[in-house]
Amino acid sequence: MIYADPDNVAFAAYHSSRNGQWQNPVYKNEEVDKLIEAARVETDETKRAELYKKFQELVIDDAPDIFGVLEKRKLGFGANVKNFVFTPVAANAIELLPLSLD
Repeated sequence: MIYADPDNVAFAAYHSSRNGQWQNPVYKNEEVDKLIEAARVETDETKRAELYKKFQELVIDDAPDIFGVLEKRKLGFGANVKNFVFTPVAANAIELLPLSLD
């Protein structure tokens, strides 16, 4: 699953090459495009995180979307389930890889 990777949303929703698609009808910012393109190929995780941080700051400043809705989910786990981390992207899909039983 690629949901945990920022490129999954960054490219589809904010790269100008995606204009006209359902996630990005009109947004265009050349600096955002350059950051997305650089982050897509960066293999150093620290450098990549910094690129996405700058990307996020620019997108927030541009305010092309209204962020405000996150579905409430009810999840039940036994006390012996460890390492669950809520991920708001695709919140209906639970990442099983990090889970363990105590």
